[in-house]
Parts: sequence; C-alpha cells; structure tokens
Amino acid sequence: MSKVECSDKLASFESPMLLFNCENANIEAYRCKDCDFQTELTLIFKQHVVKCPEKQDLKYEFALKKFICEKCSFDTYFIMKWLQHRAVCWGNKKPRLTNLYLCDFCEFKSKYKGVVKFHKIAKHVNDDDILWYYCPSCPYKAKQKSYLKNHVNSQHLDDEYINWYKCDKCPFKSKQKCNLKSHINARHLNSEDMKWYKCKDCPYKTKRKTILNEHVILRHLDEQYVTWFECDKCPYRTKVPSALKRHTTKQHYLDEKDIKWHECSHCPYKAKSKELLKRHLNSHHMEEKDIKWYECTSCSYKSKCNSNLRKHMQALHSNERDIKWYECKKCPYKAKRNAYLKNHIKQHHLDEKEVNWYECQKCSYKNKLKMNLNSHVKRRH
Repeated sequence: MSKVECSDKLASFESPMLLFNCENANIEAYRCKDCDFQTELTLIFKQHVVKCPEKQDLKYEFALKKFICEKCSFDTYFIMKWLQHRAVCWGNKKPRLTNLYLCDFCEFKSKYKGVVKFHKIAKHVNDDDILWYYCPSCPYKAKQKSYLKNHVNSQHLDDEYINWYKCDKCPFKSKQKCNLKSHINARHLNSEDMKWYKCKDCPYKTKRKTILNEHVILRHLDEQYVTWFECDKCPYRTKVPSALKRHTTKQHYLDEKDIKWHECSHCPYKAKSKELLKRHLNSHHMEEKDIKWYECTSCSYKSKCNSNLRKHMQALHSNERDIKWYECKKCPYKAKRNAYLKNHIKQHHLDEKEVNWYECQKCSYKNKLKMNLNSHVKRRH
C-alpha cells in the first residue's frame, strides 16, 4: 500500500471524530412497546419494563454515574459519547475523567457513591425507616455509624484514651481531625492560599462549607423548599438543625444536672456550648502574639471575633440596596439582623403564657430578654 493511500484511509477514519458535534450527537433511545416511555439508559429501561404492566412509579435504587468535561459544561451518562467529545474539545491534551454520582430525588451529586448513599439516608429517608445507631451512654442517636463514633470520641472517651489532633503552630488541639483542618484553614493560612467557599447568589464567602450551606438555606432558599426544625417546648423554629440545638441548650436546660458545662481552664467561667467557651478564651486568655485580629477594610475597627466584624460591617458599611431586611409580620418594624427581629417579637408580640422570663436571683426584676437581665445585674448588683 502506498503512503498516499494509507494517509487517505487514516483521514477518512478520523473524520467522524473531528466532525463530532456535542449538541447533536444524540443516542438512539429505547422505547417501551406498551406505553410512550423512552430512555437512552439500558438500566432504567429494564426497570421500566418490569414495572410498566403494573403502572407503578419508578424509584431507582441506584446512583447514576455521569461523565463531565472539566474544560466546558458538557456532560453525559455515556463514556463513549464523552470520549468522542474529549477528542474534539481537548485535542491532543489528555483530561482527567470526572465521574459524578447523582441523587435520584434532588440535584445533589458527588464523586463518591458512598457520599450519595449517606445523603439519601440523611435527606430523603423517613425517620421510621432509618436504622438508627444509639449511644450506650446517653440519648444520642445517629443515622450513620461514623457520626456515632465521633460522638463517643468527643463526649464519652476518657482523656487518657483520646488521640488528640494537635496544631503545630499554636496550642490548639481537637478530638476530631476535621476540626483541626478547619482551625488551620481559619487561623494559619494566608488569604491567597485559603480555599474560600463562595455563595452563587451574593458576595458572601466563608472558610467552611457547612457554614456556606447554612447561609444558602437561611438567605436564598425558597420558602416552599424549607424544612423547619421546631422546638417542642416553645414556638421557636429554625431552618437549620444546629440553631435548634443551640436554642435548646441556651433556653430549655433549666435543670442544672441536665446541662453539660464547658469550663475554662484559666478562670471560673463556664459555658453551655463549646463555641461560647472558645469565644471567651479568644477574648480573655489568648496572648497578644497569638491573637488573630479581624480588621474592617472601611474603618479602624477590629475584633478578635469574626462574627463581631460581620455585625459591624452590616450595621455601618452595607449599602441599603444590599441589605436583606428582616421584617415583622405584625408591625412596620424591620431589622438588619434576624436576632434583632426575634428580640422585637419577644418584647412586643409574644403572648404572656409563651414568654420565657429571665429572673434576677437577687431581686424581683425579670425581663423577656437575657441581655437586659445581664445589664440589670451589672448596673444594680
């Protein structure tokens, strides 16, 4: 065979690949002979054939693997179709194949099949159908065995058996590796090296993915998709379970023996949550050289606590059009923070029988707000 003939044949072989069009490269669908159903996926078609005579709704009990191009927005369930697209989109470069497993009930996706499985259990399975993992030492229960293990390690393990994860740059240590990673990311990384989690709907960004998820739920999720977590002892409700846990700890642990106090190792201070103890340590016992100041970019204000800086920015430096106002449904009052609106409702619109009064132990004074009671104690006693 001559060189010319060989090159002509090679060109004719490659031409279909080079002429491949990602938008028009449709795969012939499988069609059901008993109804109008059709699909490109063999696995789904086979399940439909079994269910079709009974006219039942299909609930797929598997995770579909999706192949996604990292250079453009093209995606497909078919690896051959992805390979054809790769030849056109990437040319001689060799991209990494990205496989995503998809949830059957929502838009959640992950590179790991196990993560999708845990997501379904956490979000889409009724509590009555869940195989719960119970703590032998307290009423705690978890949907995943790993959560129970973390709970036992952090709450019930004696100090001598704990495997501490220690920071090599400061005295911080934690019982969980994920907490150490979060600490390093928040305290010791430069801004350019930091991985920021950015909101798609507003300029908000954070160093933690869990905080971003809470922000999206609180700020941007439509009311029709919100799952409310309600307190069983008062009318309080919230969109995030962590907030309900904080509320219950602060408001309804009335019996001292039911409270698990977190005590300061430097002074008599104690708190009902680790977050409050951590804030106390940062404010009162951290050495000057170890303090990380959160500074305002618009004025000379600075704080040891990032949440205080956020409050300052929102109160003094936010544009009116960028502010999301929290409006009272019973009067014209509105506030820049949800906490202010809640305090307003407690003071002005809550029925007397629903009020959780904060009473002074040294006189007859009482108030609907804890901060007012604290101010009273400082002024009078």
